[in-house]
Amino acid sequence: MIILITPNNPNEPQEHITKQVRHVLAILVVGWAFGFAACIRPARTQQGSYAQAIHATGWFLVSLIHHPLFKKMSTPTPTTVFGLTGHSLAFLSLRLWLGSRALVTGLEKYSAKITVQEPMLDAKGQPDMSGAMMDVEQKVYGLKYYHALPDSLQTKFAGEPLLPGFLCTPFYALLGPALIILGLLLLAGVASRLTLFAMAGLYAALTFGLMLIGQDAGVSWLAIHVGLVALALTLVDHNRFAITRA
Repeated sequence: MIILITPNNPNEPQEHITKQVRHVLAILVVGWAFGFAACIRPARTQQGSYAQAIHATGWFLVSLIHHPLFKKMSTPTPTTVFGLTGHSLAFLSLRLWLGSRALVTGLEKYSAKITVQEPMLDAKGQPDMSGAMMDVEQKVYGLKYYHALPDSLQTKFAGEPLLPGFLCTPFYALLGPALIILGLLLLAGVASRLTLFAMAGLYAALTFGLMLIGQDAGVSWLAIHVGLVALALTLVDHNRFAITRA
């Protein structure tokens, strides 16, 4: 006798599936028990009855293992943290790191260290009576301090025939704003797939220039960034807490 049971809806609650599996197991076990008893009962007069019983048991186990309900119960349920799967957490980690990295790098291109004079303080923390002044180095931010790359790198790039000035000049002007915009977009979760691809293209452009001037350490450093971006692109379908999913 063959028992056919229609597979359940994939969206069916796990508790309902468990109840159905118990019913199926009960029916199959009872059927197998009758079949096994029928095989071993005439054992004294018929040869091979025990082999038939073992054969019936084998078919029972094979049917059970291949039953859709058994497969559903044997499939592990993904572990979640606050409703987020491991893939979602992995992409969120990459999104936060890559976005913060691009944003801070872009902001630092508007920074500078300047030297200002401040009155020398006495032992009580008050300005010295002699009126002596001292030089103090401070870090400041401002549009007038913008520098895309260190002067040493720009000098080396200027001597490369494969890096003409009409390409380098707009690249220098757009590098800082592009990093800030891409970082903000990625942190906010706006068009994450396109943002990541644009970020990889920006890092690839920087890598090309560093290759030409033989900066292998910088090339390796940027290669790590590109690898992280590529990894994030493979997980972008698991994006959560974003303005747009893709």
